[in-house]
Amino acid sequence: MAVDFKMPSSVGPTKCLAISFAKHTQTPSCAMNIFDLFMSFKYINITGQQNPWLAQAVQNCYLLGHFEPYVLLVGGSDYHLQIVKLSWMRTQLKSPFGFTIESICKCCT
Repeated sequence: MAVDFKMPSSVGPTKCLAISFAKHTQTPSCAMNIFDLFMSFKYINITGQQNPWLAQAVQNCYLLGHFEPYVLLVGGSDYHLQIVKLSWMRTQLKSPFGFTIESICKCCT
């Protein structure tokens, strides 16, 4: 499955979610950077997903920034971000290997 990681070309207010991860294993030999964490998050939730709406929502999300140690600021349309948040509340959203999702909250409009 091809994965497109482009930012949207639409102009307007940016919607944003803060996704907080907790690391539960030691990464061998090299530390995972924030972009790798984001790409792993997208990959695991796009491929092998039983929920096509969640796969499409994650596909249309993009990385806006981060806070240390593992908080990602993820942008996208209000509709797609709402699907991501609701899927996490229903425990359908998957975490990258070695991490768990601690919380997801709306952080800016």
